[in-house]
Amino acid sequence: MLTKASVFPQSRTPIPILLLCLAACQDEPRRALVDTTPKSSFQVTVLDASTESPIEKAFVLLFSVSLDTQYAYGQVDIRGRFQTPVLPEGRVGLRVFGLGYCPAVDTLTVPAPAGGYVVHLKWHDPPQASCR
Repeated sequence: MLTKASVFPQSRTPIPILLLCLAACQDEPRRALVDTTPKSSFQVTVLDASTESPIEKAFVLLFSVSLDTQYAYGQVDIRGRFQTPVLPEGRVGLRVFGLGYCPAVDTLTVPAPAGGYVVHLKWHDPPQASCR
């Protein structure tokens, strides 16, 4: 059989002490749950190495070099530009490839320099030749 004491056990801590503890906890500064790591967005421009003209249908892949995480993947616009999403500060891996061109692989630093990064791709001629 249940008794009142077993359902509502007596607290051993007096109520005034509990109230003091609650008041003290409210004065503690709140900690932000927001990621405060510096971040940056920048532009990657993909150009033909010999003509300096934009490569319209090139693809850009950005990834973390330390965490093996893909940050962004997409196609450049008609001016050969790709706007990155906001990325954390540090080193970022870059892979750029376009049909008929040798791929480019590099490591970039975030935040980027003013104007972003320019990547030059070499035409793969003849198509059977190595891209080294």
